[in-house]
Amino acid sequence: MFSADAQTLCEHMATGLAVLDAELRVRWANPALGERLGRSAARCHGAALTELAPALVDAAQRCLREQRRLHLREMALGSAPTLQAPAEVLLQPLSDGTLLLELLPAAATGGADYGPGLRTLAHELLNPLAGMRGAAQLLERDALAPAQRELASLIREEADRLAALAARLLRPPSAASLSAFDVHEPLQRVAALLAAQPDAPRVLCDY
Repeated sequence: MFSADAQTLCEHMATGLAVLDAELRVRWANPALGERLGRSAARCHGAALTELAPALVDAAQRCLREQRRLHLREMALGSAPTLQAPAEVLLQPLSDGTLLLELLPAAATGGADYGPGLRTLAHELLNPLAGMRGAAQLLERDALAPAQRELASLIREEADRLAALAARLLRPPSAASLSAFDVHEPLQRVAALLAAQPDAPRVLCDY
């Protein structure tokens, strides 16, 4: 289905992903899909779509029957309270007879009308950042030199920071949450980013 490295990347994506067999049972799911459906990815494995998201069954059957991609917007996944929040769903038939399900968060409700622009941002920005994070984790695991491992760790942390910032844009506006923090930490991060550049300037930390 996936190579080990590709599966690692998919498991870190913000988009919920699942591969369904011809009988619409889950062969594989990532943690983001389990979180959206209110259960762990392990509990999704082997479960029928009629149980997980009954409102998608007709569309999934049509997708397999007609062998064409379907894009569903503002879709409630079922009648259960945990499934009523609207979602954006992509269904894609695969060459081996299985079906790829992508579950994107719909625009946040209860605040400003964000429109489709930020939904596109979530899809186009959060997923590549998750891919970068997964790739950095692989480099951390495989890198031989301590300096390479440290740089991979820095890339992973920066991907997490940018993903958190993008996720905040998708939530309804709220009062700012202020708290004390150690200013040395961001300064050390900037110094590390500068040190990774070619012909890096010399940074003197005097604190």
